[in-house]
Parts: sequence; C-alpha cells; structure tokens
Amino acid sequence: MPHACDDFLQLIKAHEGIANVYSKTAYDRMPFHLQDSLNIAGLVGAEVKQVVDFGSGSGFPAVPIAISRPETRVWAVESRLKKCSFLLSVKEKMNIHNLSVFQMDFLELLRGAAPVIECVTAKAFKKPEELIRIFQEYGKIKQMIVPLSQTQVSELPASIQTTAVISREVNGEAFYYLNMKR
Repeated sequence: MPHACDDFLQLIKAHEGIANVYSKTAYDRMPFHLQDSLNIAGLVGAEVKQVVDFGSGSGFPAVPIAISRPETRVWAVESRLKKCSFLLSVKEKMNIHNLSVFQMDFLELLRGAAPVIECVTAKAFKKPEELIRIFQEYGKIKQMIVPLSQTQVSELPASIQTTAVISREVNGEAFYYLNMKR
C-alpha cells in the first residue's frame, strides 16, 4: 500500500498546471494529507462496504481510502469536470477497481433516489457546522467522518466536542475528526 500511495502523490505532482488539482505551494503538506486520509480509512467501520467522498478534488481522502480498503466501494463525488478527469485518470493509471468518479453536486446524490449512504467523508469541503446540518437533515447518511483543524474543534458546540470528535496522533502530529454515526 505505501508504494501505491506514493504513486498517487506522484500523479498529483505530474498533473501540476493542467487542472490545478492540488496547490503547488502545499506540496510539503502532502504527507500530512495522505496520513489524514489513511486515518479516515481507519475510522470507517469494518462493516462499511461503501464510502462516498463529497468534493473529492485532488483525491484526498477518496483515493487513499480506495487503495487501503480494496473491499470497500469508494465514490468520489466532484462537481468540477477537470478534477473529475484527473480522478478518472488516477483510477485508470493505478487500476483502482473499487473507485468510482461522479461529476455531480453532492446535493444531487443526497436528494436523489440514492439509498442509505453508509459513510460520507468530506475534506476541505464545507464548514463543520454546515456538514453537521447536512448529516442531521439527510437521514440516509449513517456515518460522516470529517477532518478538522484544532481551531475548528474549539469552535464546535461542547456537546459535539465531547460526543463526536476523535483525535489521533501519528509521528508527533495531531489529527482531529468529526465522526458522527447513526
């Protein structure tokens, strides 16, 4: 798996300037974003067979989840055509069979006839308060995992901080997640 994740990071760098899928000024943060994505994969319940990533952009966390959990179907939902094209290219070049890419607004999926969504991820997609509202409004979402900054954690209501925030430390770096379940 580390080799496959390294290949993914190289594909992001190779795509530079074509579709602005990842900020060149943030390349030094790629290892953090990769670890963040792998942490999310570890928080997904063992029984979960499908993860939907809203606003997939450059593929964090959808691609690392698909790589690390080959038995799990991963849907990358992205509204921008250029980013979808990049994600489809990654899927093809890396032969990731359990990754599907959908060019659509996330609300189309939620408002449509989609059945229960076992797990949703959303990295740098919407403010935590908005994602909490979405989770509460759409009962078809069974689990939602959202990476947070320490500042975002401190801004959440105390009831959410104590019941739905999980922290992890990896290699001396702190990671925080909103992990809501039904």
